[in-house]
Amino acid sequence: NGYASRTAAGVEINSSQTTSVPAVFMDTSNAPGTVRGTILNAFTGQPVANALVTFRPGLRTANPEAVGITAYATTDASGRYVASNLAPGYYTGVVTATGFIQGSFTALARGGLVNDNQNGTISRAIADSTWRIVLTWGANPRDLDSHLTGPIAGSTARFHIYFASDGSLTASPFASLDVDDIDGFGPETVTIARTLDGTYRYYVHHYAGFGSLGPCGVRG
Repeated sequence: NGYASRTAAGVEINSSQTTSVPAVFMDTSNAPGTVRGTILNAFTGQPVANALVTFRPGLRTANPEAVGITAYATTDASGRYVASNLAPGYYTGVVTATGFIQGSFTALARGGLVNDNQNGTISRAIADSTWRIVLTWGANPRDLDSHLTGPIAGSTARFHIYFASDGSLTASPFASLDVDDIDGFGPETVTIARTLDGTYRYYVHHYAGFGSLGPCGVRG
C-alpha cells in the first residue's frame, strides 16, 4: 500500500533451479524522474567531455542490448550529463567515447525527482598486456583504499601499492595507484603495466565513513 506498482521483466524460470529475481525499486510515484551525474576518466580522475550515455532499463543488465534504449545523454565540458523523463526504477548506463573502452554503471530514477551523483567511469584503451582495476562506490563509505601486492623481479620480496606508496608504470614494480579518492564515489584506480610470474592480490580497505562495500570492476 502506498507504493506504485513495478514489474521485473525478462526473468527466466528454469526447472529444478532457484532463480534470483532482479531487485525492484519501489517508489511512491509513477511520475517520470531525472538522473544526472559525472563521467570521469578512470586513469586521471578528470571529467570526460562529449561522452555518450545510453540508458537501458534494468539493474546491471547482463545483456542491455536485449531490453532496448530508454534515453540518451551527452556529457558537457565538465563531464556532466542529464537524462530526463525516465520512469522510476534502475537503469544500466552504458558510456562510450572516442578513444575509450566502453563502460557501464547503475543509475536510479526517482519518481518526480532529480537524482544526482549517478556517476560513471571509463578508461582509455590499454594494451592487451595491461590490467586496470577500477573501484567505484557511493557517497558512503567516505574513503575506500585500493591495495595491490605482487612479485618483484629478481627478489623473493613482494611489492605493496597503496595511497602511501603509489608505485611506477615505467620501473619496478611496473604497477601504480593512478587515482586515490578520499571523498566518496571514486574512482580509485590501479594499473598493472607489466605482469611477472607470480601471484597478484588486490584488496580494498574500508578506511573511513559508514556504509557497505560494493563490487569493483576489473578490465584487462
